[in-house]
Amino acid sequence: MSNLPPGVTDSMIPGNTPEDVEWEQLLDAIGPIADDLLIEARNALTSSKHFTCNDTMLVALLCDALGVEMG
Repeated sequence: MSNLPPGVTDSMIPGNTPEDVEWEQLLDAIGPIADDLLIEARNALTSSKHFTCNDTMLVALLCDALGVEMG
């Protein structure tokens, strides 16, 4: 028995839409690679002679490496 109003299905609940489910699958697919990239970028900045390892520089490095604009 469902506690949902008549005509409402589980897939209509935010977080359960087909788009939400697919987004989670996409995140699961790239999560480990993204984690490794973040670690490598942080390590590179830590050993850098000319750049400081902070969140701003880390985001800038990752955006530049991925070819995306900083948001």
